[in-house]
Amino acid sequence: MTAARTALAIAALLAGTAGCTDIKYHQQTAWQARLIPEIGLEDPTATVAAVTRRATTIQAGITLVGEPNTTYAWEIGQGPCTTASSTRRIGVLGSYPNLTTDANGDAEIAQTFINGSLERGLAYYAAVVDPANRNEVLACGRLEGFSTEGNGVTG
Repeated sequence: MTAARTALAIAALLAGTAGCTDIKYHQQTAWQARLIPEIGLEDPTATVAAVTRRATTIQAGITLVGEPNTTYAWEIGQGPCTTASSTRRIGVLGSYPNLTTDANGDAEIAQTFINGSLERGLAYYAAVVDPANRNEVLACGRLEGFSTEGNGVTG
């Protein structure tokens, strides 16, 4: 999963509201995280891209490389990676579909919608977790926000 693919994912997230009838251009923040395995693990690695839509919905996607034919869970939460746990998760569990890797170890969720918002000035993490024990973090990364002035629309 390349940086170019992640950039395309962010662009797709930002383009999601282009069909609105009452368009107002504004500054929007997109978020991205590169997830690295916890100490002692070789995989999984992942990239998460997200953007807040209409102040109460996060549109997010994830690409992951891990063990072939393996199921992983994931989430976005508030705080640093050191506090990652299901109690810090933003939104409900059902908003985060599990990923199952193919024979090459690749998996992707192009988009999902999460009730909540990501606000500038606060710390967030994205984590891959064990689907049987969501408090067991397998990989984690800090979500970093960047401005997309003029690219976002609401309607």
